[in-house]
Amino acid sequence: MKQKEPGQYMGSGIGIGVAIGIAIGAAMDNIALGIALGTAIGAGIGSSLEQNACKKGEIRTLTPEETEKHNRMRWIVFAAGFLLAVVIAYLVMSV
Repeated sequence: MKQKEPGQYMGSGIGIGVAIGIAIGAAMDNIALGIALGTAIGAGIGSSLEQNACKKGEIRTLTPEETEKHNRMRWIVFAAGFLLAVVIAYLVMSV
């Protein structure tokens, strides 16, 4: 069985979480809040799936350089997502 790259489960979890969050946000009439909640829920789901896969040996281990690159990208994506949520919330509230 081919080993997966680190972060694949996290990406899938966040994608699923955002879809769920949009549905929650539409029901609450606040899409921005729904997306933020969905992203947090998805990150939790993805992290849990990734930890289980690591225990089973399904994910290859990273070199120290790759680990540093992944950590840097994680913070960049987190910051971009936060800014996007703030912009969407501002746009929704200004209407």
